[in-house]
Amino acid sequence: TLDYYKAHPMLGFLFELDGRLKGFHFNDTSLAAMLDIYPRQYPTLYPDHPVHQRIAEQEAVGYQICGRKYNDYDVRTMDGQQVRASEYYKDKLTLVICWASWCAPCIRDACDIIPIYNEYRNRGLNVFSLAHEFKSTDAMRKAIERHTFPWPCLVDLDDEFGVFRKHGTQNSALFLIDRDGTIIAVPNSVEELKEKLEEHAGKHADRHDDERAPSEYDDRRDERGKHSDHDVEHYASSICLLSDV
Repeated sequence: TLDYYKAHPMLGFLFELDGRLKGFHFNDTSLAAMLDIYPRQYPTLYPDHPVHQRIAEQEAVGYQICGRKYNDYDVRTMDGQQVRASEYYKDKLTLVICWASWCAPCIRDACDIIPIYNEYRNRGLNVFSLAHEFKSTDAMRKAIERHTFPWPCLVDLDDEFGVFRKHGTQNSALFLIDRDGTIIAVPNSVEELKEKLEEHAGKHADRHDDERAPSEYDDRRDERGKHSDHDVEHYASSICLLSDV
């Protein structure tokens, strides 16, 4: 179908692209190809039609589309500090875990990812999580009593920053980001995640030791002897503890 759209520009393509952007879901893996076609062949097709404006508005949202760059955004740490997400993934092979305290399957998946993280962290894997919470973070804080997860946790409370809209989900989703910031996979299961990591983690291992983000449970020092005070304070304040519902 995409080849046909390339060879035969038509209004139907514009309507389809508009609709898929409006209803964006993280596992729409062919959307990136449509967005590549659009600027090359479609801007001059019915240029005054309002569908072009609608597409532009949807692209400006900053959806996290597989095959394209992972868009940076504002979000908060558990202590309420506003930060940029890029502080947690720049120049690293990174897994982003979307979850919510009210989503039991999300928490189960996060638990299952712990041994995977422990296996791949020394091969270059970096992880942080995004929580979708409402009214308060009390449910997350209560979870501290039961489970500790060894990665930074960020939160979008009451959709302050529209983070989960950008990720095309209300709760559970996984995004694997390459060192250059490209979303290389959106695994639909923990099993699929392991397969993707086998494909991509090895090539990141060589330069990993000096770049892995420190955590509350890891006081490893880099080749110069220690992490900077800024690094330690930044990540220590961002550790999150999750819990079964």
